[in-house]
Amino acid sequence: MTTRYPHLRACLQTRDLSADSLFPPPNPSIQDEQPQSLLFDARQALRLFAGQPSPGNLYRVFEVVRVDAGGEDRIVVNGWTTAKQITRFRRTMNSVSALGTDARHGVERTTPPADPMSIPEAQEFITRLLAKWLASK
Repeated sequence: MTTRYPHLRACLQTRDLSADSLFPPPNPSIQDEQPQSLLFDARQALRLFAGQPSPGNLYRVFEVVRVDAGGEDRIVVNGWTTAKQITRFRRTMNSVSALGTDARHGVERTTPPADPMSIPEAQEFITRLLAKWLASK
């Protein structure tokens, strides 16, 4: 898989998420080819990803990818993950029963997930999703 952002793949693989490694000086020839919105989306997703791996931050990364991809169905069609994993992630991040006060919501609005993701599992899910999304750019 090739990408126009090879340094981003290296950052994800080594977990070097410092600002200098994530955002080196732009290459003018590549910058001219990329819409500014794509650059903003990539920067936004990576800034959120580099932050505390809280349910809120992980979900915000998911939202950036979901919107750019054209929805959850497109994420699945692209082969980046399964609908079941997306549902498990979303329901876990929102569930007070699963995450307590770390959940995105303050009250349980739906039935809690039967098999909730741990925060490390959710972080790995987002890491894989983010890497596949960036590789598609």
